[in-house]
Amino acid sequence: MKLSFSTLGCPDWSYIKILENAKKMGYDAISVRCIERKTDLALIPEFMPENRKMTLSRAAEYGIKLLCLCTGCFFHSEDIAEKGIKEGIAAVETASEMGIPFIRVFGDTVPEDKNEKKILNMIADGIGKVCKSAEGTDVKVLLETHGNINTSERILYIADKINIKNFSIIWDIAHSDRAYKDDIQPFYEAVKHLICHTHIKDHIRGGKPELCRVGDGDIPITKILNMLEKDGYKGYYEFEWEKMWHPELAEPEISFKQYVEYMKKCNKNSNIQ
Repeated sequence: MKLSFSTLGCPDWSYIKILENAKKMGYDAISVRCIERKTDLALIPEFMPENRKMTLSRAAEYGIKLLCLCTGCFFHSEDIAEKGIKEGIAAVETASEMGIPFIRVFGDTVPEDKNEKKILNMIADGIGKVCKSAEGTDVKVLLETHGNINTSERILYIADKINIKNFSIIWDIAHSDRAYKDDIQPFYEAVKHLICHTHIKDHIRGGKPELCRVGDGDIPITKILNMLEKDGYKGYYEFEWEKMWHPELAEPEISFKQYVEYMKKCNKNSNIQ
């Protein structure tokens, strides 16, 4: 199993502290969402053009792969789509130069009182433009199953409209759990050919799901891991601990270590390899 974590879970750590802890705790890679509370990649010193070689060199020293640039790009309304396209294209350029294989984008929301197909077409058009900017590079553009772009019907509609090889999805299991709960198999079967990366977390279901330690909630994590492994999933299992947005959550020194222990236990007690 290849393990990674999103820096969303350690918003106050410096880049070096992120790398040190990733190595010490047994992770293979990191995805960058924020560093020292900066969420705009253009404002993070490590990813400014003059510092990129040093950033890569430091990661190599610790044996940690830079896996994904997690943008905050959205495309579901006209007032934010243009900004999302520009931000996405800039992230593709950075990832391509640094040899980072993925960037993450959102859809993100189809309001109940709006024309669904019109919104989905707008999302597909925006993401499609980001994907086109990545043609000729080794960068894939990954749509996260987030917001209410978390059903197989909406994901497949967007994928069909984009129809570009460098488009895939991040399966965020918490967001799909909100839509499907324990009946996750049909969703998985419909979208598994698009899954390139995963976000693993847990929550206690309710009117508003409450994030909790992995293994303590209602998401059928072991079932999901076994489905992925059975079908030959070769990607990373990324811990997305939303500490940046939920400061009440446990500190990363505790939660990151517990995730590794939990995943090793899953590995030992199942057919996960």
